[in-house]
Amino acid sequence: MNTDTLTQNETLDTKIQAGKFLTTLLDSGIANERIVLKKNDKIELTASNDTPYIFVIVSGVTSIFSNTNVAIDFAGEGDLLDYNIYSSQLFGKALTDEVIVWRFSQIDVFNQIAQNTELQLQHYHMLQIIQRRLEKKANASNIRHEKHDCRFYSHVSDSL
Repeated sequence: MNTDTLTQNETLDTKIQAGKFLTTLLDSGIANERIVLKKNDKIELTASNDTPYIFVIVSGVTSIFSNTNVAIDFAGEGDLLDYNIYSSQLFGKALTDEVIVWRFSQIDVFNQIAQNTELQLQHYHMLQIIQRRLEKKANASNIRHEKHDCRFYSHVSDSL
């Protein structure tokens, strides 16, 4: 199996898991809100009292920024936005013409997860996807910096 096939299978599996996760949350009866965002609309990842939200993206693409306006993540259809304790230090922004998300209070989701082992597995799978996305970005960033450092050191050694 080649890398493209693995990526396609992982993407399909993620969409299936996200669909199951979203359906289970919606069927649970916990408070939720369907939000339609237009391009460049801001997504607050926490409530005014700093209680984190969890979002499931139904369509569109978002970017997640630190409070210093550094883009740290991108997410699209089937992705989960769940940055836990870091949510108060982050915000999202709609990158496509329209982004549709479902928003849940993190504590309500955690209470449901505590009562439902299938939901626990789905949430765990979704968090692994976020972790892999962030690790890929960190690794790519490190490689870029290492290449830059090598060029810098090469340039310095040439001038000695």
